[in-house]
Amino acid sequence: MYCECGRITNKRFPAPDPEHRDLVNNVINQNKEIGMAATLLMEISQDEQEQARFRSRRIFETDLESDKLSERMNGMLEERTKNARTMLADGVDVNAVAKWTGLTVDEVLRLK
Repeated sequence: MYCECGRITNKRFPAPDPEHRDLVNNVINQNKEIGMAATLLMEISQDEQEQARFRSRRIFETDLESDKLSERMNGMLEERTKNARTMLADGVDVNAVAKWTGLTVDEVLRLK
């Protein structure tokens, strides 16, 4: 017997590895909440609209993280550029500025 939303059924939770299938089902049987979550997961995973909503949410979250990373990278580049300008104004050698800021020599030269 297997748990399905608090009810006992003969429905098994599919595990891709047969070796672990019994272990998964034993855990489901021992904890009512896990059984309910497993059943809900199975139902959602078979619903095309839910799959589309999940993909859409995942794409949104990925885009959001990408935007945050881009903002951080732009901020870091601005900071390096600012530091390079300050160093150049203080007379530091172009090669040293490039080495210490992580900019290329060409990027440093364009700042002059």
